[in-house]
Amino acid sequence: MRSNGWAQFIKAEVEAGHLGKVTRMRHSNCHSGSLGGWFDGEWHWIVEKDLAGGGGFADLGAHALDIVLNTLTKTEGKVIQTAASIRNVTGKYDIDENGTGLLTFESGATAVVEAGWVDPSFDSPIEIFGTEGQIQVNGDKVRYFSSHVDGADGNEYSISQESASHAFNLFFDKLDGKEIIVPLVSIEEAAEEAIVMAKLYTAAGV
Repeated sequence: MRSNGWAQFIKAEVEAGHLGKVTRMRHSNCHSGSLGGWFDGEWHWIVEKDLAGGGGFADLGAHALDIVLNTLTKTEGKVIQTAASIRNVTGKYDIDENGTGLLTFESGATAVVEAGWVDPSFDSPIEIFGTEGQIQVNGDKVRYFSSHVDGADGNEYSISQESASHAFNLFFDKLDGKEIIVPLVSIEEAAEEAIVMAKLYTAAGV
């Protein structure tokens, strides 16, 4: 999801200091997979613990967690504390379907990661707050307030960052030696994100 224009925009604004001191962020990544029976056929492996390793929170939460860590780690430091609630909702599968994680960074900033397979319809907004600005992304609409940016008055805001190719295409472009505008997830970043995800599951007692 790093290749999305809004993800590039939020990261750039945070690192430019346009939100002031970051206080909190929330990213929700959910769909209706369990409700719609998406895993009843050839995708059934994803609800088998021994094969999948984790359920809805791990599946979709990995993407939300990547965006949160990619956005905040450079300015807010590492995650130093975790808490989470992760559970099964429908009873159709013997694996978690929904969860909420709370991260605390070295700076004191917090982030909420929400993910699961039991949201029936629309996406939830992505939000980030600072002492001097805040951003909300809801679908293709961005609202932005910043005391440092002209035109960022809290209403709808046009961003200049265009979405890059899907991550799979970026990976193949990199193999072909092409220049890519959004860096791929590094091995070190992937390892750190796996550690944080494991700590969230442990915190939830799952």
